[in-house]
Amino acid sequence: NYLKEKSFPVVKFAQVSSKEEAIKKAAEFGYPCYIKIISDKIVHKAKRGFVKECVNKLDLTKKFEFMLRKAIKIDNKAGILIQEKAHGIELIIGLKQDEVFNKVIMIGSGGILAELRKDISFRACPITIHDASEMLKELKIFPHIREKINLRLVEDLILKTSQLQVKELDINPVMVNTQ
Repeated sequence: NYLKEKSFPVVKFAQVSSKEEAIKKAAEFGYPCYIKIISDKIVHKAKRGFVKECVNKLDLTKKFEFMLRKAIKIDNKAGILIQEKAHGIELIIGLKQDEVFNKVIMIGSGGILAELRKDISFRACPITIHDASEMLKELKIFPHIREKINLRLVEDLILKTSQLQVKELDINPVMVNTQ
């Protein structure tokens, strides 16, 4: 909700409190869709099995019940988020406070392999649109994705993220394409 309030483009999503509500939202968003656990106590959700793609109503029903039972053992206040599936190249944009440089912005290869790839670029904030452009060009994947993404949109997202007044933030994945 925070990113949506700040006018970032986001996919359709909803917090749901029942399997029936999830089925209704999935019908609205279309399949495939994703379900994710909402919990501050559960980190690295995808690695731990708390992010699942659902391809149809039966698949959603099974995964919803299993995931919620598993999560409640860790956090009895856990909830479930359902969202439409986005298509494109996965990037990660991060923002954090650094002891030396104060606030820093990061862009890199995203998705579940973000930590393994270590394909990232950092800048101390504040940055300019030129800095955002240079950050993208520093990525090892850049030559492979430059024709597949809307460069100006991604540069704008990096710049806009750098201006947020938050202590720390990871947006992963940021799905980008030519639009």
